[in-house]
Amino acid sequence: MPGAANDPISKNTLPPPQTFDILQTLYPLLTRLLQPPPAGHSPTPNLGSDSATSLSPKDLAASASTVLLKIQKARQAVEGLEGIDVSVEEQEDIIRELEEEAQRGQSVLSGLQGKAKELLMMSDGSGGFIKNEESMN
Repeated sequence: MPGAANDPISKNTLPPPQTFDILQTLYPLLTRLLQPPPAGHSPTPNLGSDSATSLSPKDLAASASTVLLKIQKARQAVEGLEGIDVSVEEQEDIIRELEEEAQRGQSVLSGLQGKAKELLMMSDGSGGFIKNEESMN
């Protein structure tokens, strides 16, 4: 049975949120793509710009390289998470084992509570215990 220290799922630390923030890069690119070119001008192939100039569909692939790079980094970050390769069945087994462990812990706790109640009942209130025939045998 895996303990919390051996459990691959319990060690996950997520990458920073900006790793997955692709929209801030994608939105200006799409805005440029959808913007009509000014009259008498062709769309600028200014590839690295987020300016308001229009973008030709033929230049889209080169301009989208920043977005694709961010997606690739996000994918690598997810693939690098510990336990990402754990199957659903393995996760269910881990959950089942942890639930069983929790039930055993609850049983031990209940037993200890019962013992504590017994000791309190035998106490005389001053920290000593009332002597009775059963406890002497």
